[in-house]
Amino acid sequence: KTDVEKVFTDYRSEKQKTRQADMLTKITEKLSTLVKEGKITEAQKTLILNKHKELQAQRQVDSEKWQSMTQAERMTEMAKRQTAQIKEKCGLDAAQEKKVHDLLLTNGKKMQAEREKMMSAGGPPSDEMRAKMQKMREDQNAEMKKILTAEQYKSYEKYLEERRAQRGGGGPR
Repeated sequence: KTDVEKVFTDYRSEKQKTRQADMLTKITEKLSTLVKEGKITEAQKTLILNKHKELQAQRQVDSEKWQSMTQAERMTEMAKRQTAQIKEKCGLDAAQEKKVHDLLLTNGKKMQAEREKMMSAGGPPSDEMRAKMQKMREDQNAEMKKILTAEQYKSYEKYLEERRAQRGGGGPR
């Protein structure tokens, strides 16, 4: 890594550690309040805090693993994760699962190529670029509609809404 990248990486790492410590403090305070109110026991508080620490450690491992992957490996992993989520939400069979994975991977690669073009051009995304990405999402959804049953597609649309809500934004896609 270059010196500049190292500075940014170190800064992000310190910010993340601070946020994690702040969150642990807030969680501990909230749980202590719940114990005082008799809503949970001290043993339950300890179990919750231990689980929280376990999840934090796993997120750290996952983050480090993600950082060490190539772009192609990240694309494959992302398609795999999304496919697993869609399978869970929509109840895909094995054939559908493969088609969904292939669609997500192919579309992900196309969208990444467009993002790279935008980045190399410099500046913010143009209206043309936004429209192109929107069209790619619409095309992906049209292909998804061909793969899924009508009921599964309704579940898929709900899944998309939940993802948008988690990311905090975006209008309909």
